[in-house]
Amino acid sequence: MIKVTLYTSLIVASFFSILSLIFYFGDWSRLIYVFVMSLFIGLVLAPEIEPKSFKNPWLFQILGGAIFGIILAIFMGFEMNAIIALSGIFAFLGFTASSWLKYFHGF
Repeated sequence: MIKVTLYTSLIVASFFSILSLIFYFGDWSRLIYVFVMSLFIGLVLAPEIEPKSFKNPWLFQILGGAIFGIILAIFMGFEMNAIIALSGIFAFLGFTASSWLKYFHGF
């Protein structure tokens, strides 16, 4: 489970970061945001690629989204209300991941 998640997150983040680096060279803050958001996409994509490795893939995606939202909001310096809101938004994105991930290269 951990290897699948780690590999998927890093491969997706590397791909989108390279594209961002090619098309927006010198915009380092954009590169960091693209890398971080791509890590999230890779995190919720892992149960869709290898569902047998996860007992409850939907729970993994919800909790992964919520924790990712909290970490992102803390790094961006948001207040507590915004941290809770961003956590809820990313938890919802994790919950609905199986429906919107199919638009990324046919998953």
